[in-house]
Amino acid sequence: MKRWCKLFAALALIAWPSVARSQVFGQWTTARILPVNGHSFGAQLELSDHVSALMGNLRLSFYPNVDFGFQGGVTRTQIEGSNIGTVRLAADLKAGALRTTNGAPLDLAFGAFVGLEAGDRLGRLVIGPSVVASRGFSTNGVERFIPYAGIQARYTQFSFHESQSNDFSLPIRLGCQFPVVQGFRAIGEVQFRVGDDIDDHLAYGFGVDFDI
Repeated sequence: MKRWCKLFAALALIAWPSVARSQVFGQWTTARILPVNGHSFGAQLELSDHVSALMGNLRLSFYPNVDFGFQGGVTRTQIEGSNIGTVRLAADLKAGALRTTNGAPLDLAFGAFVGLEAGDRLGRLVIGPSVVASRGFSTNGVERFIPYAGIQARYTQFSFHESQSNDFSLPIRLGCQFPVVQGFRAIGEVQFRVGDDIDDHLAYGFGVDFDI
């Protein structure tokens, strides 16, 4: 437990100044990279058979073609007949590889992430690389929606009570971002957690995102 507390504290110090749009617990963003000095904030509700989560996130950029995300939130988890409240904190970075503004057929970005979840006798550490692709569709010169697909290669270290386990999975996120007004977007997402022996295999959610 001391190990989890130290990890939790370290990640909290990283994320606290901008309590979280990270891609760790859900994708919730396209492959587009924020402009330098750009900021966006979002909030999401995620639901599955045994977990409900309310997340907040912040994304920012201070280097060309690279942006960073921070994520934080709370969950209610049903496990082994108990309802447990947990706190999630996470961070990631994303670097653009293809851009439709440069003539590519889609936007493509690669990244890496680390996340931590802690609750009563429950601890989780997740880490790994990620990739996301997206493309916007317009009518009459106005962008109407931006579907995206993301995948992670995720290593998970999980503990509950006295038991511990390690897991490798390939969570796939399929979603769509809908511009509502200038600088404000609605998001819907479905998550397929391929090969995951810890989490529910299917989750879905919705959220909002806006520039700040």
